[in-house]
This record gives sequence, C-alpha cells and structure tokens, in this order.
Amino acid sequence: MKVIRALVVVAMFGIAGCASAPLVVDSTDQALAPPPANKAQIVFLNPSNSIGGAFLTGVYDVKNSDKDFLGMLGSKMKVVQNVEPGKHLFMAHTVAYSHFMDADVEAGKRYYVLLRFIYGRGLQLRPIRSSGSSEFSVNNPKFEEWRNESKFVVKTPDADAWYAKYKSAVDDAQTKGWADWQQKTPEQKAELTLNKEDHIEK
Repeated sequence: MKVIRALVVVAMFGIAGCASAPLVVDSTDQALAPPPANKAQIVFLNPSNSIGGAFLTGVYDVKNSDKDFLGMLGSKMKVVQNVEPGKHLFMAHTVAYSHFMDADVEAGKRYYVLLRFIYGRGLQLRPIRSSGSSEFSVNNPKFEEWRNESKFVVKTPDADAWYAKYKSAVDDAQTKGWADWQQKTPEQKAELTLNKEDHIEK
C-alpha cells in the first residue's frame, strides 16, 4: 500500500516531468571544472538504473527555516554545486520522503556524495570517504563507474516552477524526514556526515 500511495503522489506532482517540460537537461559542459579557490565543490551522484533512478530526486541546502533548491537527479545523473565553505545541512527529497546529511567542507576542495536508494524510503545522501574500505569510499571499484557512467545535468526553469507549486509538499516531507533524523544515534549521524577530510582529488 505504501508503494501505491507513493505512486499516486508521483502522479500528482508530475515529479518525473514530461517531454514538453523537462525538469532537468544534460549540461552543455560535461567536463568537471576545478573547485573555485573560495568555494567547496560537491558532486552529487545518482548511479542507480533500477527503481531508485525512476524518480527525480531533489537536492536542497537547508538554511534555518528555508532551503536552496540545488538541482534534481534521475538515473545515471550527477549535479555539481560550488558552495560556501563551512557547515551545511543537505536534504534529498524523493516523492514523500526526505533524507538529511550534515556537511563541513573546505574551500578549494572537491567532495562526492552518493544518492543511495532505500526501498520504499526514497534516496539517502551518503558521503563518499577519501580513504578506507567502506562501500562508500573512493576505494570502492564502482566509484569510477559512478563517475564515468553518469552525466552532468542542470535543472530547468520548469523545475523551479515545479518547486514553487509543490513547496508545501516538499516542506511536509522535510518535516517528516527531520523527525526521523532526530531519532538517529550519534554513530548513525556520523555515517551521514561529510567531513572536511573527505575531499577527493578526482
């Protein structure tokens, strides 16, 4: 029943867009520029080609009571954002679900974040570590596939119009997701925190 309700919400939102009004398009520049000296660069990756890539996922930079709509990702897509150094709270929103990730990033450095599909719960933001043997690290052989098999995309004006229309629904998902985040242990939150030392020179 939860899956059926989620699909109904998708139909209501038109979250996948349509041919006449795409919410994302391929970037005209597929080369990844170096991070600016005064900004931290974050690459959000969605490598999924399963159901987890069927719906567009919005990525937001939450700032107190408001948030910046950074972009949307579907299957085999990636979005690059140059953000102010320091602490951030990022959110991924898919249909009726949202997930959070803390971040503390450094100017002039590049970071990667994976959008990981969780069945029935949308896509979670997972920091990719610069070392170690974790599945979510640069040492995972799949990391190069994630980078090379995805295309940079940018949101269109229709995506901004979509967000303006459905902001209250996104806000509701944010509230529910935040309640879940508050229930996580310090160890669980640490797993979902992007740290300064996680910068990757690729």
